[in-house]
Amino acid sequence: MTENVVRKANVRLIYSIFVELNYDDLTGGTVFVYKIKSDSDDLFFDNFYIATFDDQEDNIVWGVGPTPLDALKNAEREWDRYCNEEEGECSNPFRETLEKLGDMQIEDTYSGKVTVKEVLNVPVKDGSVFVYEIEDDEGELFSCEFYIATFDNLRNKIVWGVGATPLDALEDAERNWDRLGDEFPNPFREALEKLIEEGNNMLLNY
Repeated sequence: MTENVVRKANVRLIYSIFVELNYDDLTGGTVFVYKIKSDSDDLFFDNFYIATFDDQEDNIVWGVGPTPLDALKNAEREWDRYCNEEEGECSNPFRETLEKLGDMQIEDTYSGKVTVKEVLNVPVKDGSVFVYEIEDDEGELFSCEFYIATFDNLRNKIVWGVGATPLDALEDAERNWDRLGDEFPNPFREALEKLIEEGNNMLLNY
């Protein structure tokens, strides 16, 4: 797929639940899980799920995974990592959600479309690392565009990372690959090293 060629994907709401929080000025918000399904066979990723938190002002993507549970667990880890680095211990809406899975409202409703644009394609050993920009067509689902990182080695097209920038998505994918201990060397670390060595402008422009 050539850089800047765009495709469409469908978004379906799968779960939602309101959680109470004790974090800054937040008293609560809603955790959503969405399924993103490609409209095209030439996108290098399988269907995937994202977990978001809507604080009644912004709906931000925090986790991604091949199943709703994976997306929620990755979001839980990412929220903890952010709190530890930026603000110390704080309430985690995704942990609250995982503890209340039985209370989640199960849905499967069409929510809209997103535009998918390839922004990076980095050849690595045994395959290629891709980064895609995902943008809400109507501007009503998510507060801003986000990015996903995938590894295509002809065996699978799993989405491994998500973030607010291409660099965030690649670093999230790098951490997830290390955690799951795949038999291959980490392709996202290799891609990051290549991009940094080349002084890639894409990583510097976000």
